[in-house]
Amino acid sequence: MVRPFSTPLEREVTEWMRSNGVCAKIFMNKSAIMSASSTIDIGSLILGDVVTTGKGARQIPLTTAGGEGVIWQPKDSLTVLFEPSAYNQPEATRVNLCLSVTPAVASCLSDFDEWCVTTLASQSPKLFGSQLSVEEVRNRFQPTLRVHEASCSQSLRLKMNLSGRAAVRIWSPMGTPISAPPSWSQCNARCRIRLKGFWIMAKEFGVLAEAVDVQLDSAETECPF
Repeated sequence: MVRPFSTPLEREVTEWMRSNGVCAKIFMNKSAIMSASSTIDIGSLILGDVVTTGKGARQIPLTTAGGEGVIWQPKDSLTVLFEPSAYNQPEATRVNLCLSVTPAVASCLSDFDEWCVTTLASQSPKLFGSQLSVEEVRNRFQPTLRVHEASCSQSLRLKMNLSGRAAVRIWSPMGTPISAPPSWSQCNARCRIRLKGFWIMAKEFGVLAEAVDVQLDSAETECPF
């Protein structure tokens, strides 16, 4: 049975092995592969220094204490709320994936957001050039757990690449690779998420969370009669 790779690193190593004729069973060392966790271990997270990308965006890398990327894989299946899209860019290949949240996922995200706020505040002189209080950071921080007061609901928004080297891998409930569905909003999704770090804008900052693998299942529709 085909399964999602544990991490982008495993994917890159496997592709290299195939192209070079190396036996995967011999070469692949599982201890060297970033593992996914159903919770976010905030005690193991480390912030890097501010970096500027080739496109001029300022970011703060996020890794584990061992220097590995942070991969989060919630156990719960989450409903896709809208068709993946980018604001005013109908042809975009990097889109937003908006998901409902379960109580367990909401609790995990709430704890992570609080860690982000307090950690960014404590390291603000290095990261932002001046000391910011926890409340100042909280007012500028865009949380991963989005609260919609009008509908009394909560959601999670991820970035997702539809093409290119970092394209999301889409899987069936049986663990076989599939193409993107005609309609995402008719699906439930289990996601493998890379918490890459933080984006920084003029007066705001938030978490760079990207869907690496998505396992889709048709959402159950309740009969209205």
